[in-house]
Amino acid sequence: METLAKAAYWYYVQDLSQKEVARRLGTSQSNVSRLMRS
Repeated sequence: METLAKAAYWYYVQDLSQKEVARRLGTSQSNVSRLMRS
């Protein structure tokens, strides 16, 4: 859940792209996309 919170904060609050969120999390953009839909 911590990963989802970080991803959501960066994506929605800091307005980062999914690509940048993925880079920060050390994962792929497609994984971030799936995470955002969950």
